[in-house]
Amino acid sequence: QVYRSICYALGVCRIKPNQPAFMSKVVNSLMKNIQKLEEVDQHKLLPALLVSLAHQENRFVQDQARSIIQRIQEEGIDMDKKQFSKILEHPTGLNGTNVPRHLVLQLMVERGIQPYNPASICRMIESQYPFDNPGILASYVDSLTQLIKAGSVEGERQVRYRLSEGLIETMMTSASDSKKFRYSDVVLKIWDLMELLGHQPTESMYESAIKSFILADRQDHHAFAVFTEMESKGFTPSWSLIKSVSKVLRASIRRLDHAYYMLTKNTPEGITISTAILNCVLCACAEEGLVDRSFAVFDDFENFGLQPDVNSFSFLMEGLAVEVSQIYPIMILDPTTNQPILSSPIKQTHDDLQMYLDSGEAVIMMMEEQGIERTRQVIHHYVSILSGVGELEKAKSVLRDAVDKDEWVFRESFEQLALQYARKGDRESALEVASMVTESGYDEIPATLSSAIDHLLSNKEE
Repeated sequence: QVYRSICYALGVCRIKPNQPAFMSKVVNSLMKNIQKLEEVDQHKLLPALLVSLAHQENRFVQDQARSIIQRIQEEGIDMDKKQFSKILEHPTGLNGTNVPRHLVLQLMVERGIQPYNPASICRMIESQYPFDNPGILASYVDSLTQLIKAGSVEGERQVRYRLSEGLIETMMTSASDSKKFRYSDVVLKIWDLMELLGHQPTESMYESAIKSFILADRQDHHAFAVFTEMESKGFTPSWSLIKSVSKVLRASIRRLDHAYYMLTKNTPEGITISTAILNCVLCACAEEGLVDRSFAVFDDFENFGLQPDVNSFSFLMEGLAVEVSQIYPIMILDPTTNQPILSSPIKQTHDDLQMYLDSGEAVIMMMEEQGIERTRQVIHHYVSILSGVGELEKAKSVLRDAVDKDEWVFRESFEQLALQYARKGDRESALEVASMVTESGYDEIPATLSSAIDHLLSNKEE
């Protein structure tokens, strides 16, 4: 009874978070004395102590709480519904408990106990934002899924457990974030929870599922199957999503080859080849400067009876631009020093410059024939091609035409061409291209560009 009173007192008083040494002394002393008691008495006191620790903000309680939870679980120590609820319903936030409540919830679910207040479980999950711990997130999702299945019929789920669509989206986005963790199974668990709660998958949820699968090992077929379902629901995969998938596919030529073969030669069940899916492979080839492969993939649009879109043409032009940059040195601004530097080619010189010019013009003509307007990406890549092979006047006319038509042009497109002119010592043309920056709607000519032009021109004069 004395120890029970001490546990109660510990739960009532608040030891300041900045006094870990004192907290350690109090709890360790209490634990040592409890462990000297008969096992039956320990089993009575440990749940009470766990409840008391839930009221402490001091982070020291985490390790002690974990050890108590482990004993309760391993030794089958009784813990009633009221004790579980006191821990789980403790206020959250900056001054909330440091007891690992996902483990407490997991223990409660394992014992088939339903919470007094289902809404408190939802609030507890919401407090985990931004969901940057994969293990904890998976544990909460598993527990909540089991609670819903065991304790409510379908019509009551949305009322008893209210997790908003936006929160589900955030959870899935976190689970698919490659900087945090790469667990496609967590995304699948959240997906199942979403369906249990009666939500319909959103565009963001589909994107999260695709990213999660593509980051996982040997899950490309699942990723493209989600593409198919996403498009069947009326969503159009975004340019950024295609770029994200492409970045992973091109991590190795072997993986890129496998994806291409799987999609075009041995299409798995559940995947319908679409323009967006082919664009993923086309983009990956383009970003690596694999021009021949890029055009081969582009030919597959016709083979599958598909119409290439603006992204398809943009990626095709990008492939040409990347290979040109890999062969011919181009003057660029160093992103770290903002100083002009000459790029270093990594491929042998290609004598057939006309091939790149003809291919670039062919892409532009195909776009015009299909009534597809040039995007800033297409313009930038085309200017890069022309600049790389020395067709500076033609590149300048492309930019002038875009400015006159009030088309959106990347500032980097002007910078790149202006630097090529400055490198050749053509001050007038360099300044003319630089002036197009403000003509196209930007506030001013970047000081770094003006400085780089002056630097190159002075070096040329010397």
